[in-house]
Amino acid sequence: MIILTFLIFSILSPIQDLDTGYYYFGTTNYLGSGLVGPEGKEGEWKVYEKVNPEPDAKPSLKSANKNILLTEFDSKPKYSVSFQNDEPNGPFKEFFEDGQIKTLSNYQDGKMHGEHIVYFKNGEISTLGYFEDGEKTGDWKEFFPDGQLSKTYSYKLGSLDGLVESYYPDGKIKWFFMNQEGELNGDYAYFNPDGSFLEKGSYRSGALDGEFIQYYPDHSIKIQGEFLAGKQHGLWKSYDENGNLVFEGQFENGLANGSLTESLDLVPQYVRRGSVLAGEKEGEWLVLNSDGEVVQKEYYQGGKLMTLSDFQIGDQVLPGNRVKNGKGKRVFFDESGNKVAEGRIQSGFRNGVWYHYYPGTNQIMSSGKYIRTEKVGLWTFYTIEGDFLEEKDFGVLNSRVGRSLPQNSIGNSFNSSIMDQTSRMNSQVYWSQFGIFR
Repeated sequence: MIILTFLIFSILSPIQDLDTGYYYFGTTNYLGSGLVGPEGKEGEWKVYEKVNPEPDAKPSLKSANKNILLTEFDSKPKYSVSFQNDEPNGPFKEFFEDGQIKTLSNYQDGKMHGEHIVYFKNGEISTLGYFEDGEKTGDWKEFFPDGQLSKTYSYKLGSLDGLVESYYPDGKIKWFFMNQEGELNGDYAYFNPDGSFLEKGSYRSGALDGEFIQYYPDHSIKIQGEFLAGKQHGLWKSYDENGNLVFEGQFENGLANGSLTESLDLVPQYVRRGSVLAGEKEGEWLVLNSDGEVVQKEYYQGGKLMTLSDFQIGDQVLPGNRVKNGKGKRVFFDESGNKVAEGRIQSGFRNGVWYHYYPGTNQIMSSGKYIRTEKVGLWTFYTIEGDFLEEKDFGVLNSRVGRSLPQNSIGNSFNSSIMDQTSRMNSQVYWSQFGIFR
């Protein structure tokens, strides 16, 4: 629609008095044909698209030879636009490749005005709404190809206003949010197909504000906390699929502050507990087993692991941990004293080659490189007998758009961990993928 509007208004310029004209419609990829009167374009103009569109088409309003239309452009029109005194006025149509109507709308005095309908190829209505003086207005609806209602929303003076709802194909609600004069404002919620909550929260003046809860498919809580003016605030908690605590900490102005507890990604039975200052781990942290006993002490500075104690299971001291000034080797053991993983610590983070072991054995399960908590590059996997199993390339960290450090990483991730999981809800960018903000 944006391309179409550009094409239409880019040709509103004086044209010579001709009975029939052939003119490029905004760019050399589109060619229009229709009648030209003393005041300019009149009646129905058909606009054709080039068979092989140029990737960098040149802007053009120049006249063209009829033979070009016959040899370089599709034989069926892409658009049909009605003109009066050189201004779009009357029916507008957009067509599929086979000639079926794709869009049916209307112009009045150069602006879209009246009913606007978009169709599927099967002839069913895809979108139904209204324009007034070029602005979307009133109730709009979207449908599935079988005619079942897909979305409902309303516009006021061209901006979304009121309740926006989306539905599953069986008619059950999928999600909803509230808008006020084009700004996210009010409650929103996501639902599973069975009608249970997947996520719920609220907005105020376009920013997340108030209680936020995200659920697992079995209805148990995954993440729970509160936002204040778009930033994490107060106590936040997250849990794994089994209900075990993964993360617990206080936030202020979007940053973790004070005491914090998180599970260890390499040994989920353990938790790490300590203090955070402005989102960074600081000072002594304790690694605790499932009985709450200290198995290791860590020391952080500005979010970086600087040194750590030996690993201790009961009275047994397990060797292998040698980290000083943020550099060295680290070994993780399970509650029975078996190796779980070992590798390099560089610059206070898990950087370099690491080895993972099969549970309860000294047999390597996989080996490869980490950057912080992300596997990168080529990793090799082995069978329990030690034979080669497969290789898997985890790529380059910087190329992974949208990925972020897990919340239980070594070092600082509190600033973004939970927010990364909820940021999809934090702006109109997320909702726009559903065809609403357009």
